[in-house]
Amino acid sequence: DEVVGLSLLSTGNNYRLKRVLEKARNGEDIYAAALGGSVTEGAGASSNDKGYAYLFAEEFKAEYCADDGANWHFVNAGLSGTPSTLGIIRYQKDVVELLGADPDILIIEFAINDVGCFFTSRIFLSDRNIYFIIIFITCDIAYAILIFGIK
Repeated sequence: DEVVGLSLLSTGNNYRLKRVLEKARNGEDIYAAALGGSVTEGAGASSNDKGYAYLFAEEFKAEYCADDGANWHFVNAGLSGTPSTLGIIRYQKDVVELLGADPDILIIEFAINDVGCFFTSRIFLSDRNIYFIIIFITCDIAYAILIFGIK
């Protein structure tokens, strides 16, 4: 908690996140995806389905979705070795096509595979129809979590 508190510079405008939560609680369909490398795939966890992406998906569904999560649609597009330059190529097929829609929430993690390549993670900040993006970025040994409202 202390580390998170020290690292939080600004919560920014959370309107878009609140809109996604409202949609979820109202039973509207929520589309979410995690796109990244082995960390997103689940490497290091006792099994891939115990990785952060699946844990996030299950917690979000349980906490915010109506009707036992029937309105929750999630894709884990984690694939070992994926840097952001490959991730942008994979996005359409491995996220949008599998979900059947642009995600309302997109978690992007290239923490290991983009070491020293900060600029490449910015390619995702295009004019997409996405409510909320969480990006994990590294520069050498440090990392940042950036959260953007898009829609």
